[in-house]
Amino acid sequence: MELQELQQVASFIGYRCASKDLYKTHGRVAQCLRRWIDDALQGKYFVFVGEDSMGASFDSEHAAVFKYGGVKILIFRPW
Repeated sequence: MELQELQQVASFIGYRCASKDLYKTHGRVAQCLRRWIDDALQGKYFVFVGEDSMGASFDSEHAAVFKYGGVKILIFRPW
């Protein structure tokens, strides 16, 4: 999967979370992501949800970062 595809996935998920007003809390973002990953992406990606201040590093060729407020979402493919 290309980085561009991962970024499109992040944009899609972000749009859905925003349109459903589910981005306000960490738990609701995680719930939204799990549902859309399961339903729309069929488990092709892994998702990590955490605070924006966390010091997570990732390989930019295999992951995309999406942020909403104080929440950071890493979307990455299985190795």
